Amino acid sequence: MSRANETLTVNLSYDNAIMAFRRASQMLGTIRELDNGCFQIKESDNGYSAFSLTRGVFGTGITTNKITNPATVEVSFEKISDYKTNIYIEASCFGFGPIQGNHCKSKLATVKSAILVAVDEYSVKFI
Repeated sequence: MSRANETLTVNLSYDNAIMAFRRASQMLGTIRELDNGCFQIKESDNGYSAFSLTRGVFGTGITTNKITNPATVEVSFEKISDYKTNIYIEASCFGFGPIQGNHCKSKLATVKSAILVAVDEYSVKFI
């Protein structure tokens, strides 16, 4: 199983950090709340279709453009103080090797970017 993880520290309260995450996660995939402050995002738009046959004007061909397994990203929050929160992000997907590993890192970066943008928007909106 391929994995990638990262920790972010944001200058928002615990509740505001979760609200910012909920806002960011609307377009990331299927969200499931595991526990209070722990969420799971299942990739829904992977379109896993390795070695599918396609028909075109020039004949039939094999498509190998999507050869990665769907990733799952877990996001959890930890209160540090009234205005600081740690956000732990861990991406995992079935399979080994550089292709699956890079896919996990890519999904982690996508979630991290969405969270950072939402945190910045939330911070500016409520200052």
